[in-house]
Amino acid sequence: MSEEEIIYADLNFQNSGKTEKIQELDQVKTKAPPVSSHVWVRAALGLTLLFLLLFFVGLGILGGLIYKKQNVQEERQTKVFLQQVDNVNCSEKIQNVSMALQTLATRLCLELQEKEPGHKCKPCPQDWKWHANRCYLLHHNYTTWQKSEQFCADRNASLLKINNKDALEFVKSRQLYSYWLGASPRQDSKY
Repeated sequence: MSEEEIIYADLNFQNSGKTEKIQELDQVKTKAPPVSSHVWVRAALGLTLLFLLLFFVGLGILGGLIYKKQNVQEERQTKVFLQQVDNVNCSEKIQNVSMALQTLATRLCLELQEKEPGHKCKPCPQDWKWHANRCYLLHHNYTTWQKSEQFCADRNASLLKINNKDALEFVKSRQLYSYWLGASPRQDSKY
């Protein structure tokens, strides 16, 4: 044969094998018991919904517990705050009663001294000076303003507030070499 000759061949394939395999697959399907995929989908969906339901119920319970704990903490904080306010009020009441008792004791002592001049009742504690219905302590320790204020508070007293000429003259008559001065504006004055 020469190079110019071309051979043609027709190939015919039969699809018989393919159809047999398809038929065999169809036969396998019919031979097995019918299992519907819808049952598995429904079961999976049901389990998913059950787990989601349990998750949200658990989440709700957890949220409720956290909310309850926060309420308990807020109630405790409120009670502590109210107790602190009550303590401050009680301290103020105790201080007021103590001052009233001191005033009453001073008046009674003065009345007793007027009626019985030789009586040893003294309206002021030891080392304190009596002047113009008040007790004064001339303390000679050098301390800060805060410590002086605390020193007075511990003795149910306060630092001297000069609001009249009589108190000023009394302080001037005592030869004090160092003392604290505080100033405050008059209530009727404007800044």
